[in-house]
Amino acid sequence: MDYLDSPEGKEDAAGYALERSTLGWNFLHTLCWSGAPCDLIERVVGICPSLASDLDVLGRTPLHTSVCYALDVDVVSQLLTADRSAASIKDARGRTPLLYACEKAGQATVSTEQTHLRLIQTLIKASPGTIFDEDEDEMSAIELAVCSNAPTAIVETLQKVAVHMGKRAQTMRRLARAKFVPSRRRSTGGASAA
Repeated sequence: MDYLDSPEGKEDAAGYALERSTLGWNFLHTLCWSGAPCDLIERVVGICPSLASDLDVLGRTPLHTSVCYALDVDVVSQLLTADRSAASIKDARGRTPLLYACEKAGQATVSTEQTHLRLIQTLIKASPGTIFDEDEDEMSAIELAVCSNAPTAIVETLQKVAVHMGKRAQTMRRLARAKFVPSRRRSTGGASAA
């Protein structure tokens, strides 16, 4: 951390930001994969914010990588602060970070269930519409959670959000239709009263 604060460290970090692995990973992808601490992720993002938006050869951002390989809600929050739109990016399999988190929720233990739930809630808050996204196998977040045997609390949370978002979308459609419906005068059957 002290090295990254130095002028040489910032220069080296900027140089590393230009390099890519054979998977197309940048330095931040690698840090997220390895489970680096949040303060290191924050420092790297502060020096090279564009790294948070980079895609690898599979179309995954560092956020995807973090969700797939490490279980750290603080890192995910930091990545979302750097690039909130990363929550809605679909990779080559058509998967958003939420879809990966729901699939991984089946690996939750009693001690990690709350962490998995917080991770999913954080991703939904960043991009609520992704609750309805489906991957190339036509699997949604709820379906992936159920198929992976995610804890009941996680599946119920996903269901509640989906119902809420569905009702909200329905209300918005009604309001949009009502706004564009021409006003109609009641016909009195003859000449209008003056």
